[in-house]
Amino acid sequence: MKRRIINILAAAAAVLSAAACTGTKETEAISMSISIEPAEMLVNAEGESAVITFNAPDYWFINSPVDWVTFEPASGKPGENTVTVTPAHNTGNAERSAVITVISKTNKGQFTIKQTAWPYSSNTWALSGTANNGSSVAMTDQGEALVWKAEKVSFHAGEAFKLYMGSTITLGLDKAFEKVKDVDNTYKTILKKGGSDITLPGDGFWDVTLDVNDWSVTAVLVERFPWTIIGTIDGSDWDKDFNMTDKGEQLLWEAKNVPYEEGDVFKFRMDARNDVVMGIDGEFAADEDAEDTYVASIKKDGGNFTLPKEGFWNLTLDLNENTVTAVFADNFPIPVETEGTVIWEGKTIFDSWSATATIDAAQFANAQVGQLVRAYFVNKTDAYNPVFKYMDWNDFTELQGGINKGDEYFEAVITEEALAILQADGLRFQGVGFTLVAVTLVTPTAAGETRIWEEETAFDSWNATIAIPAAKFATAEEGDVIRVFIKDKTGDYNPLFKHVGDWSDWTELQSTKTDGENYFEGTIPAEALDELKTDGLRLQGVGFTLVSVSLIKPVVTPTEYDIAPFTVYEDMNSGAVYIEYPYKPSWSENSGKIRILRGGTPAIESLGLTTSSKFVIYKEVGTTGQLQFNDANWDHDSLAVTCNDWNGDAATIEVPFNEAMLKCVTGETADGWGQTAFIIQGEGLTITKIVIVP
Repeated sequence: MKRRIINILAAAAAVLSAAACTGTKETEAISMSISIEPAEMLVNAEGESAVITFNAPDYWFINSPVDWVTFEPASGKPGENTVTVTPAHNTGNAERSAVITVISKTNKGQFTIKQTAWPYSSNTWALSGTANNGSSVAMTDQGEALVWKAEKVSFHAGEAFKLYMGSTITLGLDKAFEKVKDVDNTYKTILKKGGSDITLPGDGFWDVTLDVNDWSVTAVLVERFPWTIIGTIDGSDWDKDFNMTDKGEQLLWEAKNVPYEEGDVFKFRMDARNDVVMGIDGEFAADEDAEDTYVASIKKDGGNFTLPKEGFWNLTLDLNENTVTAVFADNFPIPVETEGTVIWEGKTIFDSWSATATIDAAQFANAQVGQLVRAYFVNKTDAYNPVFKYMDWNDFTELQGGINKGDEYFEAVITEEALAILQADGLRFQGVGFTLVAVTLVTPTAAGETRIWEEETAFDSWNATIAIPAAKFATAEEGDVIRVFIKDKTGDYNPLFKHVGDWSDWTELQSTKTDGENYFEGTIPAEALDELKTDGLRLQGVGFTLVSVSLIKPVVTPTEYDIAPFTVYEDMNSGAVYIEYPYKPSWSENSGKIRILRGGTPAIESLGLTTSSKFVIYKEVGTTGQLQFNDANWDHDSLAVTCNDWNGDAATIEVPFNEAMLKCVTGETADGWGQTAFIIQGEGLTITKIVIVP
């Protein structure tokens, strides 16, 4: 456009210069002698082009008083000339016109262009065709700029559509879509009346935007159709889709830890459609540059996939390259890293409430109160709901009441009551939405404790020793404790902290050594810290068996404890569900009744509560109502504790502990769960947090 303007100005300058440079003659008057056909034209609002013709006696140019019309060419030579006149869209509600002048050295001519007003009303554009499952989509007017949008249009390969303005205008493709530079998943093209069927660049849900100002359409892929795995894997029989994860614009889909057993077969399909199924084209070939990695080509309606060996696999479907990459992830039966002593291993798929796994009582012979029963699983689904059961299939309330559900395992603390049952009868699991692969007994570490050595070593002579690497002390600080857990202590018991290099006594550590019933420990002084970080630590001695070594940071006792980690909603039938804030108490709804449990993390009975302790209830100012504290048997009268805020102006409410409440904490009252300290209910308040201040 800039070059065209320069050319027009140059042509005008040439014409005017020629008119001025006539020697001594007087300047000739410019006459209206150029005849333009047609002298008047009417064009539609959509910007249709028209043509004018004229005979110019000399070089000429076009002078326009408006910027909404363009000319091609805009200047020229003497003789017969044809000019294409193109107006912009008239999106206004009134007709507009302009008088255009063709000027040469001594002659000029004029014609009038008129353009009709925009004839179309709002809410008239629609998308229709075989896309979106054949359903027409009304497009939404985005404002005065005449931009219309259809959101989340479903599109599969082979489908097509056009855009319709009532029965007046049908828009189709003028040319293929082109990707918008530097904008993810966005494509643009130009439409025209009566153009070809519109097809989109890929499968998925699309936002389609029509800009009537320039007849452009922009398509943005907002969500891809999901690809899933279908076959006989994980106990299925071509009747279950296993989800894959969309890895982005490169059309990569990934499924991790897919269990594969000998004889399993599978394929990939899109959007759970049987007409878009990808199978293998050939065989898997080993990737020479990556261990346990195999690649195969895919094609539509190809053969069944089989994998080179049993185990858990990570599968990547590449729809750009039409390949599948299979990476062996782990062997059966335990596909996850475990902690503690394994008491059960295998694979049980919990896909219905009839699924179960049991552990014999003998496996709990060495279990201890305070240990965790931890169950590891894979293939977690949205239906995930594990349950600890007695062997007679009833809920194991002593464990289920304190269940902690993680992303890779669920667990519960073994109470004194639970230990007796486990050692007498054993344990059963039930549930849905996961595949159980291992169960362990875990001895939890103390707060601030990190295990830095776990290899059992007998110190039965002065030749016995271990050297803990310096890397294990990377986070050590002055004042941290090195605790060495031991067993089988004998009468000649004599443990020593030693320098690694010369085996000499480390007097700075040895001087801080103290002995416990099943451990000895030393506190790290400032003068020993640097050497620990550069050389590590040696242990020597006789008369004991070393079990493990921990680095323990001093524990700072909290000034208050949030009850959320050991408080659950009342609905016992669905298992323990820990509360979330804001909490709204209720007299009648289970979602408004909560149980504060004993034996949690931390255990309320271990907080050292007295009649100087208190609950502090944080609430939203402006909410009014009350809370009532009951014991484990729903008895309120024995506690006589009710708090309220009827004015709504309090931000906190304090409830001191009385002697009856302390009995609830120690378990002198009990209910069906055997772990409840308090039951709280009420009405009206919106509670943002409840804490105990010891």
